Amino acid sequence: MKTRTRAQAKLITAQLLSGAGIASGYAVGGLLAEEITGKTSMAGIAQMSVILGAGLIAYPLAVLAGKAGRRTALTLGFGIGTIGATVVLLGVALQFLPLFMLGMMLCGSATASGLQARYAAVDLVDPANAGRAMSLVVWATTVGSVLGPSFTAPGAHLGAALGMNELAGPYLISMTAFGLATLVASTLTKKIKPGAAEAVPESTESAESGDSAVEPPTMKLGPALRFASARPVPLFAMITIIAGQMMMTNVMVMTPVHMDHQEFSLGAIGIVVSVHIAGMYALSPVFGWVADRFGPGTVIASGVVVFATAITLGVI
Repeated sequence: MKTRTRAQAKLITAQLLSGAGIASGYAVGGLLAEEITGKTSMAGIAQMSVILGAGLIAYPLAVLAGKAGRRTALTLGFGIGTIGATVVLLGVALQFLPLFMLGMMLCGSATASGLQARYAAVDLVDPANAGRAMSLVVWATTVGSVLGPSFTAPGAHLGAALGMNELAGPYLISMTAFGLATLVASTLTKKIKPGAAEAVPESTESAESGDSAVEPPTMKLGPALRFASARPVPLFAMITIIAGQMMMTNVMVMTPVHMDHQEFSLGAIGIVVSVHIAGMYALSPVFGWVADRFGPGTVIASGVVVFATAITLGVI
């Protein structure tokens, strides 16, 4: 039990750090793309690169987690994100858009790893408590992501003090946060694997013994998509996630750019991003409990009602 508690604490810490790193750069990524190219339209493409990078790396990381365990996959994922933040800084210094975009895509690996850390938490507990276990790790994103944008202005000052483009400064924070998340993930036990709650041993001695739980078969990408699309529940889950992400990113990707055009400070932009992320994750423990108690369908239906209400108020 102590081993599982320590593992969960490490997942929460890694998620907190990665959330801070992602949010620190979120507020300025679009502004940097606009500055490098002189085109506002490129701001959206820069943020899209992060999402694209997360999507492209998600499946390979999931396969790696199934074969080598969550520790290897999460350590690699956060490590690639650290490299990505470094490449972003280099791209900005050279004012070279392709390199900057590559760095943004690599930063998406940290996003994918943060998402997969949630499922690693589920691997640690009884399925009856899966919602609450996941919600605790998601809630850690709230803390990190709310703190992250508050580093935007100090990061800009740090960048300026180091002779860098001040808008690139927050990516120094991102690079550091991703690096620390990599270190924390590397200390996880090797026994955490997808789909096996009993994979984490009850003692450190058994963790190193070489005994392993039965591994579920790994499904390749094509068969996995066909499997999900042919079954109502997985298909509904994918549609829900896609629709929710689409509506969220459509609004928030360009918000920092529009605020910058209205001459808001980086500090004010960071506050808006923080409030947005707090709204996304702050109540996750409540929804985790509701999912365990009443089922995930109830949570999804509630989310649809909230989305419809927000859209209606926005139109009015």
